[in-house]
Amino acid sequence: MAESGEVLIVSAPGKIILHGEHSVVYGKTALAASIGLRTRVRLRSSSNGATRLHLASLDISREWPLKNLSHAIPNMHGRQNPAPPQPDLILVLRQLSESDKGDIENSALLVFLFLYTHICSASGLPALDVHIESELPPSAGLGSSAAYCTSLAAALLTATHNISHNLSNSRWQQKDLELINKWAFQAEILIHGNPSGIDNTVSTFGGALSYQSGHISELKSIPPLSVLLTNTNIPRSTSTLVSAVKGNVNKVGTAAAACFDGICFSCMPRKTCIFSDMTLHCQFPDIYKPLLDSMGAIAVEGKRVMDALADRMLPEVSVACNTLESKDDLFCIWETLIDVNQQLLMAIGVGHPCLEQICRVTRKHGLHSKLTGAGGGGCCFTVVPPGVGANVVSAVRTELVQCGFVCWETDLGGPGVCVHAPDPAELHLAEEK
Repeated sequence: MAESGEVLIVSAPGKIILHGEHSVVYGKTALAASIGLRTRVRLRSSSNGATRLHLASLDISREWPLKNLSHAIPNMHGRQNPAPPQPDLILVLRQLSESDKGDIENSALLVFLFLYTHICSASGLPALDVHIESELPPSAGLGSSAAYCTSLAAALLTATHNISHNLSNSRWQQKDLELINKWAFQAEILIHGNPSGIDNTVSTFGGALSYQSGHISELKSIPPLSVLLTNTNIPRSTSTLVSAVKGNVNKVGTAAAACFDGICFSCMPRKTCIFSDMTLHCQFPDIYKPLLDSMGAIAVEGKRVMDALADRMLPEVSVACNTLESKDDLFCIWETLIDVNQQLLMAIGVGHPCLEQICRVTRKHGLHSKLTGAGGGGCCFTVVPPGVGANVVSAVRTELVQCGFVCWETDLGGPGVCVHAPDPAELHLAEEK
C-alpha cells in the first residue's frame, strides 16, 4: 500500500466443529465447516506517524506512535516461515498493549501487535489505521479468534506485498493462502496455547475439511446444508477445557461410576462438575479412551455421510460413494450421529445446563442439536434438513430467544478468507481523513 489513504478490506469466516471436538487432541478425526458469520478488517495506510487500531466489537481503540515500537521489532529474515515470538518479545508486546481489560481484549491486542510487528517490519513499520468488526461472538466455539487472526494476517501480508495484491475472484493463490494460514496459526498459539490448527485452516480455505494428527483433507464438496446456531452467552476457554479433559483421560475419581449409573452431570453447574472437584484419584484410562475412540468413529462416519449427501444433493459433483441410501436416510443417520456425539461430550464433562436446554427445545420440534467447540457453554448447532418448514425454524428460534439465547440461521461451507472492493462511502471516508 504505497499511497496514504489506500483502503484494503479483508474478511474471514467462522466455523463450527461438526464432529471430533476434544477427541481431535488425541489423534482422532475431526470434521469442521465454515459458516456465514465473518470478521472484517478494513486497513488504511496513513501518514501521521502512528498505527491506530479500533476493535469495534470489543469497543477498544489504541494508538501506537511508530517511534515507540522500534524495540518490539523482531530479528527475523523473510516472512515465509513464521515462528512463535520469543518469551521476552511477548513480554514487550504485552507492555505495549497497555490493556486493563479482560483476557479476550488482551489477547486481541497481543495478536495484533504480534502480526503487525512481525509481518510489517521488513522495511520499517508502516503507519496504518486498522478497523476490525465481527459478526462472531467471542468464546462461543465459532472460531472467532481464528477469523480475527486469519483476516488480520491476510490484510497485513497483502498490504506489505508479501502476497499478491492484484487479485481475481477475491481469492489468493494456494501458496498465498498457505502463508496466511501459517501466520494465523502462530497467532492462534498466542491465544490458545496448543491449538489443533483446524479453526484457522477452515477460516483460511473455507468449505469443509477433515483433520487428523496434523493432516488436513478438504472434503471434495459439501452439500447445501443449513443450520441454526444458538449462543448460550456463556463464554468458555478452549485451552482450559481441553486441559480439563486431558486430566480426566488419565485420572478419574471413584465418583466417575456415578455418571454410568444414571446421573446427568452435564446439568450440574460447571464449578460442581463431579470430574472437576474429585479428591480421590485412580487410573481409569479404559473409561475415557473408548469415549474418545467413539467420537473419532462418529467423525469418520460423519465424513462418509457428508460425501454421500453431496452425491445425492449435488448431481454434478462426482463423489466416490458406495451407498444406496437415500437423502432422507442419510440425514437420519447424521441426526443419530449428532445425538450420540452430544451424549459422549456430556460424558467427558464438557456439557452445561444451557446446552442441554437448547437440545431439549429443538428436540421437541423434531430437530437435532449438539455443542460445537470446547463446550462448557458456547454454542450449539441444530441441523435444519431440507423440507423443514420455515414455521418450524421460526418457532424454535422464538422459544430459544425467550430462553435468553441468541440465534442465527446460516449455511455451511462458504468461502474462506477473501478481499473485498471498498464501497464508495469507505473511499470517501478515507479521503476525508
